[in-house]
Amino acid sequence: MLTARRGRGAALALCAAFALATMPRAGAQGTGPRGLIGGIVVDSRSGLPLASAQVGVPGTSIGTSTGTDGRFRLSDVAGPRVTLTVRRVGYRSLTETVATGRTDLRFALSEATRVLDEVVVTGTAEPAERRSLGNSVTKINAASVQEVAPAQSISNLINGRAPGVVMVAGSGAVGSGPRFRIRGSSSLSLSDQPLIYVDGVRMASDVSTGPTTQFFGSAVVSRLNDLNPDDIESIEVVKGPAAATLYGTEANNGVIQIITKRGRAGRTVFSSNLRRGTAWFNDAESRIGYNYNRNPVTNEIQRWSAVEQEEARGSPLFKHGGSQAYNLALSGGSTAARYLLSSGYENDKGIEPTNDLWRYTGRANVSLAVTPSLDVSTSLGLTQSKNHLPLEAGGGMWFSAYFGQAPRTAADTLRRGFFSAPPEAFWSAFENFQRVARTTSSITISHRGAEWFSQRLTAGYDQTGEDNTGITQRMGPELRQFFGNPVDQNGGKTTRRRELTVGSVDYAATLKAHLPRSLVASTSGGAQFFRRNTYTLLARGEGFPTAGLTQVDAAATTFGGEAFLTNTTLGFYGQEQLSFRDRIYLTAALRVDNNSAFGEDFSWVKYPKLSAAWVASEEPWWHVPAITQLKLRAAYGETGQQPATFSALRTFSAITVG
Repeated sequence: MLTARRGRGAALALCAAFALATMPRAGAQGTGPRGLIGGIVVDSRSGLPLASAQVGVPGTSIGTSTGTDGRFRLSDVAGPRVTLTVRRVGYRSLTETVATGRTDLRFALSEATRVLDEVVVTGTAEPAERRSLGNSVTKINAASVQEVAPAQSISNLINGRAPGVVMVAGSGAVGSGPRFRIRGSSSLSLSDQPLIYVDGVRMASDVSTGPTTQFFGSAVVSRLNDLNPDDIESIEVVKGPAAATLYGTEANNGVIQIITKRGRAGRTVFSSNLRRGTAWFNDAESRIGYNYNRNPVTNEIQRWSAVEQEEARGSPLFKHGGSQAYNLALSGGSTAARYLLSSGYENDKGIEPTNDLWRYTGRANVSLAVTPSLDVSTSLGLTQSKNHLPLEAGGGMWFSAYFGQAPRTAADTLRRGFFSAPPEAFWSAFENFQRVARTTSSITISHRGAEWFSQRLTAGYDQTGEDNTGITQRMGPELRQFFGNPVDQNGGKTTRRRELTVGSVDYAATLKAHLPRSLVASTSGGAQFFRRNTYTLLARGEGFPTAGLTQVDAAATTFGGEAFLTNTTLGFYGQEQLSFRDRIYLTAALRVDNNSAFGEDFSWVKYPKLSAAWVASEEPWWHVPAITQLKLRAAYGETGQQPATFSALRTFSAITVG
């Protein structure tokens, strides 16, 4: 069993090792440069400097990364002319031959249009080109999507834009969130949800939270939608168990990497946008349909429509719900420090009067260039929200509309044909809502010692407080005629307080070596520490002595309970990748994990991985005009979760063409 003391010791050891590795060392000076090259890397469209671009001499250990001002400097370059390669995440790679001694070079990178040239974030210390991966990664340019067709939530931003990712909606209500399944469900009894990382930090991504609004015990809120889609730069979906070696236990359901926007060096930029819209139940009459019964007077079959009837009464069953959102952002900085501050407010109404949502979000991202080879990035996110949710399956509109029939008796006339009560009776008798206060913070320290060595240390903390409340009012005569259950008539309240904290520390390092015969070896290793604490406090009261009371203590009968659960994971991984002529890639990796839920009979669980990728379309003999890019890949991997009785899940990914 992994203890808290062992976990804290491992985290401190990682921090100490990183500090020692980044300390300046005496006597590390070279013998003097043989040639000097310098310049700047910019965006070809905007002309703005690009930070963190990799500039190097292929086949050698000479290389560096651009600073926040986009500038770079290479020394000890031999020969009168040299070939340079420039790469950056989201941009096409550029290779040019330049004269040694020039310090005014200017490289303009264009956004990647060739999928295989696109650079994606992985669990290693450095990003990787898609061409080198044996597993599947889908990238969504969220910033571009929001400019053209703004999405209201992260769920809507992902839906339909990542092949193999299925969004299973739990409800159509405002504020609800779906479940995600990547390549189907991998378990019948355990969680089938992917891991969520924001800026390299693991976050809480619970689904089916909130008060129970469906009679079969379901809640419909997702924590993923606490994020503001206007704060997101890009989203990457990692599929397949072969990718789980870098992310560890629970990654068998896939990984969703969310990268937030960052400020750029230059003048201060202020941006704002607003969204207004309307939601409605399209074609409600035909979708709900008709119910039938026999008229006791005429003995004729008559049909009844709840939608038609309420429209005729001047009280439509469904309304048009207004939607509005406002976002502000301020970004800029200098070569030494960049910042982005953003704030958003959302207010949405549903098609029922009991369904609405307001949410406030705030974010502050700061990036510091401590030295030319050492960067520090921090992030702070805040969320405050309140979400009223309607009764759905088994209550409210379900009993009202779908089980109704044309009135036959006086009692039926009182109910206007609805099964148990007209909709307004449910709306006034029951209230369900969730309040959320969430704070997320992270810090990332990146060190680029040389072209052949880089390392990264990331630490994050996510704290979420949920108040989930369901209230049944004490009913007066106007409601007692519909609801005959004495418990329902006397009212009650259930409130569940859930405090969720997630902390993580992640260290990764990568070493590169250029070998003979156009081979490049990349050796990566790292360690991750993850802890999740869940505290739940339940209070319930039944039977209010008079109308208007809503406190649990005011009920005639009260009871409650509490629970506390801690889950801790410590894992280490190592990976070796061989690249031949930047076209053929072979990768082998092994991860070992220890989880506090494994039990005393399990100490360390191993997750191996093997993959291969071949960009066949770049071979000299390839001449097929109709196919400009062809990549063959195959991967094998093992992964699992942390149930009480652990059993590793072994899955395979087939050879694919893309």
